[in-house]
Amino acid sequence: MEVVIARSLWLGLATATACCLVACGGLGPSTDGLAGTAQTLAQTAAAAAGPAAGTAVAGLPGAATSLAGTAVAAATQFGPTSQALASQAVAAVTEAGTAVAQFTPPEAVSETDASAAITTYAQSVLGISVTIIKAGGLTADIQNLLQLPHAGDAAKNSSASAAVKTYGAILNGGASSLSYGSGSISGDLTVDINSSSLGAFSFDSGVSPNSAAEALTLALKSYPGLAGRSFSPFPLPQQGFFWAAEGQVPGYEGATKKPAVVAEAILLAVTPTVLGHSAVSVVVGKGDFAGNVIPK
Repeated sequence: MEVVIARSLWLGLATATACCLVACGGLGPSTDGLAGTAQTLAQTAAAAAGPAAGTAVAGLPGAATSLAGTAVAAATQFGPTSQALASQAVAAVTEAGTAVAQFTPPEAVSETDASAAITTYAQSVLGISVTIIKAGGLTADIQNLLQLPHAGDAAKNSSASAAVKTYGAILNGGASSLSYGSGSISGDLTVDINSSSLGAFSFDSGVSPNSAAEALTLALKSYPGLAGRSFSPFPLPQQGFFWAAEGQVPGYEGATKKPAVVAEAILLAVTPTVLGHSAVSVVVGKGDFAGNVIPK
């Protein structure tokens, strides 16, 4: 990507310089040396855009400004119009180079941390053990495998944008995401998960229940840690069976991380997929993220 950025900036500068030289043709002064000047600048730009362009993007602003300065010097002899065009080229290249120099790449997500968080959540909240195939950030491939109702997707996305930590994982038979931390985290997974968190999991059930009662039995068998909650049917504008549960559960207060009772909201779903199968999914929000789960 650095090479592409460097090549694009040099090409833009070369184009701007050429525009300056072309503009000078109608101003009256002699242009006998114009072709040589343009050729020299083009060769300089081509050389800079070669292998060296990908070597050190950090040095691009200074080099670009230097070349742009050459364009200003060459344009000075052709009048105010060309000087103005060249000055604009300097400003554009300097600004672009500064943006490149200030770019900070996103922080890498630890696969170990993601695996630990999702495994701990699955065991402590959902009552299941999971086999992780891939874990890290909430990437596009993970989101494509995570089969949630539309309301569950909205809750997941809203929480992920606000949480301190967000992880995703491809699981054996399914996928998951976990966001936790509202403002701050303690570093203790048990505390942080039961303070402010939102977990979303889905698995291919391999079957297709014929009734709401069969579907609820299948869902609670898939997530036995939720068996003690009181679920009520919750119609959504899509095909499938849906239930919701809201209440208060033991947890930890968000700011102090001390034991407290926190809000909890759950959206449980069984939705048809392909080949007569169904996806069994759950979205559980706790603390500050509980309000994201149930559409109002």
